[in-house]
Amino acid sequence: MKVKLIFLGVGLSLLFYSCSLSTDTFNEVTQYTNDTTAISSYLKQNKITASKLSQGIWFSIDSTSTGIRPVFNDSVSVNYTMKLLSTGTVVDQTTSPLTMTLNNYINGIQLAMPQFQQGMKGRMFIPSYYGYGNTANGSVPANTNLLFEFKVVKVYDYQLKADTVAIDKYLKTNSINALTDASGLRYTVDSLGNGALANIQDYVTFTYTAKLMDSGLQIDQAINPVKSKLVDLILGWQIGLVNIPEGSKFTLYVPSRLAYGSTVKSSIPANSNLIFKIQLLKVSQN
Repeated sequence: MKVKLIFLGVGLSLLFYSCSLSTDTFNEVTQYTNDTTAISSYLKQNKITASKLSQGIWFSIDSTSTGIRPVFNDSVSVNYTMKLLSTGTVVDQTTSPLTMTLNNYINGIQLAMPQFQQGMKGRMFIPSYYGYGNTANGSVPANTNLLFEFKVVKVYDYQLKADTVAIDKYLKTNSINALTDASGLRYTVDSLGNGALANIQDYVTFTYTAKLMDSGLQIDQAINPVKSKLVDLILGWQIGLVNIPEGSKFTLYVPSRLAYGSTVKSSIPANSNLIFKIQLLKVSQN
C-alpha cells in the first residue's frame, strides 16, 4: 500500500546530526523501550496531552494556524529551545529564527515537523533513538530524550505553487468543483456519510484507488478494507480525512508535497500529484 508516510534523510550537527545507533554492545531495542517508557511517564506526570507518531515520537500543538506545512526538502525558519527531557536543562536555543532545510534536522524533528503549519507553536518529545542515540553531542549526553519547544516562523516551499497550479488546471479542464484547503489539498465529497469525524490519533478503515493525475494511470488500489492509524498515512490523507465523516465516499486531489515529494516511489514518479478515490468505512480509537 502506498499511502504510508515516507521519511527522508539524516541530520548533520546539534539539531543537524543524527548518529548511527549500531555498535557491538549497544542494545537498540532495550534503549528504545526505555526511551518511550520514560517519555510516556513524563507526559502522564506533567498532565501533557500529546499525539504519538508510530515511531514513538510525541508532539503537542500549543497554538494553531492555517499556514502551509514544512515537508521533505522545504526550507523552514524556526525559533526554538532544546532541553533535556529528564532535567529541563537547556542545551540549545535560538535568539533569532534559524532557517535550513527540513531534511538537515535530527530525525525526530524531521518526522514530527510536518504535523505543524506555518505560524504554529508546539513541542516535540523525542526519544534518543531519533536524536543523537548512544553518542554524546556537545551538551547532550548519550541516550538522552529531548524536548524541542518551537514556533514555525516561515515555510519556504518550492513545489506547492507548481502543484496547485497543475491541480487547479486539471479541475477546471474536467469541470470538477472541488473544496480547497490552505495546504494545497483539493477534495470533493461524492457521497456524504453521517458517522464520526476522525482525529489524527484515530484508526480509519477504508478502501481506495490511486491514480497519477497527469496520466490517469492507476497505480494502486485496495478492494478489501484496510485499517491504519490516520497519523501514519501521507499528509494529504491526514488533512483530508479529518474533514469527512465516516461512511463517506470522496476524492482527494493531493499535491506531491503532501504525498511523496521529489522521491520516486515504486510506480510514482518524483513530484507527482495524485488522485485518491476513497470510501471511509469506519473511524475507531483502536
